[in-house]
Amino acid sequence: MKNLANRLKKTINVEDKRKSEDPKIREFEQLLDEVEQYGCAKKPEYTFPMIDTIGKSTYALLNKSFNRDLL
Repeated sequence: MKNLANRLKKTINVEDKRKSEDPKIREFEQLLDEVEQYGCAKKPEYTFPMIDTIGKSTYALLNKSFNRDLL
């Protein structure tokens, strides 16, 4: 397992070095910084209800319609 971790660390270091030397990537990172400064780039905000909430509301909805059909 240590060997795998060491290989992974080496690969990450090589990729980081390659990324820092690539002018297109540096230019892209600068562009992203500028866009974030102007407030145009925002991280998405997700407002999904919790899994239990979805399950409970669906279960309640199914039971209500099922009970109405029986009456």
